[in-house]
Amino acid sequence: MKAETLVALGSFDGVHLGHRDLIARTVSEAEERGLIPAAAVFTLPPARFGTRDFEGILMEPAEKKEMLRSLGIKEILSLDFAAVRDIEADVFVKEFLIGKLRAAGTVCGADFTFGKDRAGTAESLKGYFGDAAVVIARTRHRSGDVSSSRIRKLLLSGDVIEASRLLLRPYALSGRVISGRGDGTRFGFPTLNIGPPRRLVCPARGVYITLTELAGVTPPLPSVTDIGYAPTLDDSGKLRIESHILDSLCPTDAGRLPPPGEDFDGVIRISFLDRLRDEMKFSSPGMLARRISADSGIAAAYFGLRGRSPAAGPAERLT
Repeated sequence: MKAETLVALGSFDGVHLGHRDLIARTVSEAEERGLIPAAAVFTLPPARFGTRDFEGILMEPAEKKEMLRSLGIKEILSLDFAAVRDIEADVFVKEFLIGKLRAAGTVCGADFTFGKDRAGTAESLKGYFGDAAVVIARTRHRSGDVSSSRIRKLLLSGDVIEASRLLLRPYALSGRVISGRGDGTRFGFPTLNIGPPRRLVCPARGVYITLTELAGVTPPLPSVTDIGYAPTLDDSGKLRIESHILDSLCPTDAGRLPPPGEDFDGVIRISFLDRLRDEMKFSSPGMLARRISADSGIAAAYFGLRGRSPAAGPAERLT
């Protein structure tokens, strides 16, 4: 079997700034060596299978594969970590990397491990591929290494701006719209609601400036999104994710928006740009309505003051 590929190794959860550096190196090295850029990807991060609590993933596997392909990866082998973690390191290399991907070399981070008891290391790959086993240092941003675990912690603390810098895009949640209690409509601020994510990290409770995408409606629409338990109005303990479209900022030709009170049967995607405040319990529904109005005004100013399309978002690579 002819060796044909240079294989990037990792879980690539979120395909963040560090992953992109690794992928870029893979693509450039493959071109120099006359090889096909490929990736062996753990479908779910190894941390998902540890003994400690796992906060959630940053990206669904299908979206991850799509993004890797957009960055130049031509072949992808998806690996179930639970199924391969007890395989001997030598078998992992020969069966999966060489056997299935026809690897002539690899690219991975210095802390990459594989195989039973994590016996395989980035350095041990040199025993199979020589100088075609490329090891790169962690990408750093500001005060620390870029990692999926760091991004999860940022999201859980509500720092969606820094998370977006490390992801090079706003963090997003998608879901099918579900029926709500109708509180927003009664206050004059109708919302589109989705349930809590099943596997993805849910940002900290609070109110966020967001972009909400609806099928058939372009571009993404300026919005305010609340994540929380609606403590002023509801004591059920049910987590809500409620997105209010800022009607005054929506282009007239954007498409059909669901009228207030009408169910919208579809999937929406909510991208988190900035955080306005923590979740709060108000002394009365009237006080809550006034605060919602103020939040919407602040969000409208956020989009209006930037002098650019809201779809651009704040996620820019800062060095």
